[in-house]
Amino acid sequence: MTKPLLLLWLGVVCCISNESGFAQTSDLLAKADARILQHRTTQRQIRLFDQDGKPLPAGTFIRLTMQRHAFLFGGNLFQFETWDTAAQNDEYQRRFADVMNFATLGVYWYQFEPQPGQVDAERIERAAQWCRENQIRAKGHPLVWTYEPPWTANLAQAAAEQALWQRIDREVRFFRGRIDTWDVLNEPCVGLKQARERNAAALLRTYQQYGVPQVIRRSFEEARQSNPDARLILNDYDNTVAYENVIRQAIADQVTFDAIGLQTHMHQGYWGAEYMWQICERFARFHKPLHFTEVTLLSGELKDPNDIETETQRQGWHSTAAGEQRQATQLEELYTLLFSHPAVEAITWWDFSDAHAWQGAPAGLLRKDLSAKPAYETLKRLVRQRWWTPEQTLVVDANGQVTLRGFLGDYQAAVVDSPEQKAFFSLSKGSSLIDVTLNE
Repeated sequence: MTKPLLLLWLGVVCCISNESGFAQTSDLLAKADARILQHRTTQRQIRLFDQDGKPLPAGTFIRLTMQRHAFLFGGNLFQFETWDTAAQNDEYQRRFADVMNFATLGVYWYQFEPQPGQVDAERIERAAQWCRENQIRAKGHPLVWTYEPPWTANLAQAAAEQALWQRIDREVRFFRGRIDTWDVLNEPCVGLKQARERNAAALLRTYQQYGVPQVIRRSFEEARQSNPDARLILNDYDNTVAYENVIRQAIADQVTFDAIGLQTHMHQGYWGAEYMWQICERFARFHKPLHFTEVTLLSGELKDPNDIETETQRQGWHSTAAGEQRQATQLEELYTLLFSHPAVEAITWWDFSDAHAWQGAPAGLLRKDLSAKPAYETLKRLVRQRWWTPEQTLVVDANGQVTLRGFLGDYQAAVVDSPEQKAFFSLSKGSSLIDVTLNE
């Protein structure tokens, strides 16, 4: 497909928020489509063979269908199987799978092991299996954080430390093959302070004994040993120089982490395109993929800028018609901006539904009754239409090849007159020629 036609799929940015107040915002967004075309698409020759290894004859009609994005569009799946009825559970899962290919599963220690040695893994196992069946990558969150089971406070120092490291090894090893992406260490910038405030005995003593850099190093070592092929993420909400320094030290200590997690909860209001771009630019300097792990934009009343209290679950915090339109407009701007940045690998929305959302906020893409907000429809349009390669029927040339231009991701190739002759392949940056054997 030609470049002009592809640009038609990408669309034109028509909703530019004025809330950020930066003069360069419109320029950043005006150039976003060009960046998306450069970084999120490619053109490749696909060489096709039959099941005997012979090139397909010239003139054969081939249908190419996109199956899944390489980019990770995610949400937390915390409400999996928590609804009152089977119909509600089905609707929640259907809407999630319709737009997401990446799911964060809550593997919080205090929930997973409420009593020593007694783990509650069944629902997480079912969620991970559902993800696999729906071609959704599952991520575990988090392995090390300052919400611990109360029984750790009764352990001696050595036993508490050992319980922490065993917790990492057990979960990563147990879920290997089902959950192979992990937020390993959560919020190290304030870890010591949080651990003290929350009486997270095991982590508090370990931070005090070794310091933040060594806790990071040991946490990732344990996870890596338990699953050498896992994708391991360092995650924090502190997007200041403090987090940059933590990352810089971890790299100097040769900690083998694979991506930088950035939380962006915007309960007090959208931060604006230019500030979000600055975050991308600053953390891209570490030459690791960026995961926006916890993105929140509200569809109701915003929190007071001075209100930093996060522990209370507020009641009566509702979505509004005006707030929902604002949320949808801001989501479109934010996702367009982040998708256009070459360092960004994943965006995870927090929470998927208003029901039981963090702080009780109207943060979901779905309302409490599971109906879709405009933001959900906006994201679905972006992911499944504007940034999706349309199905194409191409003719094999004399070299047994077709040329595909499309978004990076997974595709199916099938012979039009004989659809049982098919195969799957991935469109990625790299070699200009991709060999595909049908029915392999």
